[in-house]
Order: sequence, then C-alpha cells, then structure tokens
Amino acid sequence: MKKILIGLVVMISAFRGIAQSSQISISGLVTDNKKNRVESATVSLLNAKDSSVIKLVISDKAGKYSFEGIAYGEYFITISSVNFNSADYSQVKIRFDDITWIEGLRDYIKINLKSTKRPSVVRSSLKTIEPELSSNKFLRIHKFFIVSIAEITAIRKNSVFIKDMELPVGETFKEGIEKLINKKI
Repeated sequence: MKKILIGLVVMISAFRGIAQSSQISISGLVTDNKKNRVESATVSLLNAKDSSVIKLVISDKAGKYSFEGIAYGEYFITISSVNFNSADYSQVKIRFDDITWIEGLRDYIKINLKSTKRPSVVRSSLKTIEPELSSNKFLRIHKFFIVSIAEITAIRKNSVFIKDMELPVGETFKEGIEKLINKKI
C-alpha cells in the first residue's frame, strides 16, 4: 500500500538573540513509500495550536515544496494528493473498490473498508469526496452516509444494510434507493 509521509510536526525554535529576522523558510520533498517523487501534491502548513491553515502550496514536478516568509513558531505539515487520503497523520492510499461505506462526521469522514476492521478517519467532508466517487458504484443515502452499491446486502423502506450494519435512508435520498431497486429488477 502506497503511503506519503504526512503529519510531520515541524517545530521551529526562535533563537532571537542572534537572529534578528522574524521570518523563516520551510521546504521539503514529497515522496511515496517507494521514494518516488509526487508532483502536484497539496502541502498545507497548519498552526500547531489550533490546526488553522497558514499557507498552501503545490509540489513541483520534482516533488519539492517551499513556504517562504513564515513566522517562527510550531507547525504541522499535511500533504494530500489524488487517490491519497490522510489518516492518523499518515497518507494511506484507499482503493475505491475497498470502500464499503463512508460516514460524515462534521469536518471529518470515516471510511469503512473491506480490507480492515479499523476505518480510516480523514479530515474532509462528504460534500468534498462525493464528486470523486463514481455514481455507478456509490450512492448517497443520507446526509451523513454514502455506501458502495456492490456492498449493499439488503434494503428496507428506511434502511440500507451492509452485512449486519443498518444505515438510515434520509427522506431526500429515497428516490436514489428507488432508482437502484428498479435498476436491479
């Protein structure tokens, strides 16, 4: 499974006695677990205290990135790229065919996978990830849930089942379930 290094805690100490400048540069290289450089990755510099975004940059063709004019302080760096999602401060590639269902949790989503019992928690939203999912393979069934159509084992009037897990169907999304039922008959 490919991984991109992420969640590096960049702690920058200020030696104010010698250095009069209050700004620094932070640079690095984005690679996957095979040491291949990753082009066009989004690199975010976050405040370590509240995770607010300080700056965003895109890695160049050589996988390099640089933040200029940064004040001394403590920061997190997060990196994301197409088909890579952050989970537990590491980058984990998630295959679409491995997803059983996704649950929205405000600013995070919980991606449940066939390959592991432990879901991946990603800082994102259903609204952000939904356009990346194929409408032929995934269905939004509730404001908090998207399911893999192939993983649905049963459908009731107000519920969808994935094995023993019962997920609610929201009023707004019942039409999608009806279309799915009519398509399979």
